[in-house]
Amino acid sequence: MKLHLFILTILASLFSPVPLWALQVHPYPEGLIAHEIAHLFFAFAMAFSAYRIKKMRLSRRPHWR
Repeated sequence: MKLHLFILTILASLFSPVPLWALQVHPYPEGLIAHEIAHLFFAFAMAFSAYRIKKMRLSRRPHWR
């Protein structure tokens, strides 16, 4: 019985979506600083990924091409 209720809840949530607003407002300097920190973190992550790909020679493996 619990499984039926779970499946019914999942189906109801999938077929009757409600629009949601994911908006968080920050004061002037805080939002800008957080956004720029996110850019720096992303750039570091991409550089680290490129370094690991080169160091482990992943570009030569067929499943990475």
